[in-house]
Amino acid sequence: MLKHGVLPERGCAGSKEYLVRASYLEIYNEDIRDLLSKNPNTKLEMKENADKGVYIKDLMQFVVKSREEITSVLEVCWAGLPGLHACLERKEKGC
Repeated sequence: MLKHGVLPERGCAGSKEYLVRASYLEIYNEDIRDLLSKNPNTKLEMKENADKGVYIKDLMQFVVKSREEITSVLEVCWAGLPGLHACLERKEKGC
């Protein structure tokens, strides 16, 4: 049975190393907000440059080394960060 994902199963990676970053953002009505930020109402900008490609300026990112760390980032988001509450409030108001 084949398993697909960002992080390979243990022992399957060989000599390759991976760098995985986790972030959590909302794009709504062309506004970009960082849901991990302490100030989630700040609108972020999408940028592009030759070295980085397309990226979101000032987006908070966490380097994660396992599925458990990715899950932890998501659990923190859903545990009551202001960013998540702001997102839900905007949707409830129909903004």
